Amino acid sequence: MANEERLIAEIQKRARENQELAKRIADWMDTTQGRPGTLENNNDDHGFGNFIALFDELRGKAGTSEDIHLAIQRITGAGQGRFSKGKGTLHFVPEQARVNPRQHTNDDPTRKTGQFIDPRNNMVRTSDGGWRNKNAAEQAADRRATEEANNEPQVSLSESDRTWKAMAENLLRDGTHSQQARVKAVFESEQGKGGSWRRIFEACQREVNFSKNRSFVR
Repeated sequence: MANEERLIAEIQKRARENQELAKRIADWMDTTQGRPGTLENNNDDHGFGNFIALFDELRGKAGTSEDIHLAIQRITGAGQGRFSKGKGTLHFVPEQARVNPRQHTNDDPTRKTGQFIDPRNNMVRTSDGGWRNKNAAEQAADRRATEEANNEPQVSLSESDRTWKAMAENLLRDGTHSQQARVKAVFESEQGKGGSWRRIFEACQREVNFSKNRSFVR
């Protein structure tokens, strides 16, 4: 408990330092993480530690989704050598974990998983940058995705592949519904070609960047 209180104090200090960056990281963790292969986002040492590690790595950055993905890559790629000095440790949800989306295990029923600063549970971004509740079709798609993930055979991945896989899957939940659909099409196409997880991530990232550039032109 003492360590959690210390970490919460560290999070609050960083939020005072850069409220916008802290909010963007918290929103990103709340809406895209907590699934097998992604970052832990519970209200515990690992979840708080992940937030702090990302914030420290993102100082001076805007905190966009791309910034966060690159920060994860830098942190996990630093290892334990001289380049890792000053970098935190990231904690991922084990791949073999089976999560029931209808089950909430929490000692405090009023506290939701990943609630650091502002809860964004079961919500998606709108085109104007706001938030809305998922509609019935999107909720059904989430349930199908969870069921499909639970039925997939477990494949042992290296730490590097797990990181690329998590980053690629995070991009599937980025942007508007139509943008997500285009990224998913690229994801499935590259996966069908048997590409590496790094190649899949890079292809999805190109599509995300293309969509963003296209929206700026309009």
